[in-house]
Amino acid sequence: MQYFYLLVLLFCLGACQLELQEGTGQDLEQQEQTAQPDEPAKRSILKKDFDYEDLEFKGQALRMTKHGRCRSACRHIDAYEIQEILEKGKINYKKTRPNDQPCPSFAYEGLSRDGQKLRVVIGACETDPRVITVIDLGKKWSCSCK
Repeated sequence: MQYFYLLVLLFCLGACQLELQEGTGQDLEQQEQTAQPDEPAKRSILKKDFDYEDLEFKGQALRMTKHGRCRSACRHIDAYEIQEILEKGKINYKKTRPNDQPCPSFAYEGLSRDGQKLRVVIGACETDPRVITVIDLGKKWSCSCK
């Protein structure tokens, strides 16, 4: 009888370990359903599948300006890293210009997944938010964007 209880205990421990390795078992669809109304659902996006057309800012599609595209290409900053900074970075209020025209600009800063310290400057137009520029704060690049 003792062996039976020991087997049951080992089985339960194995199941608990599997649960810990796989997370809570909650899939993306369940996460989206349990997200708060004012909180965007967490997306599971593979870096290789993410492009400029996938960028979002406060629930709206985010457009890359010509200057923003040039700077991101020159500085080897991809769309996935831009989105990462917008979602996980912090606003640098010293570089933010809420009274800019035609749209207020906000400077988001943070570390990308590969360790780059980045600044992403967003023109927060109500109907057409856009990436104004992206900057690698840890390295000087000689870009010729006009």
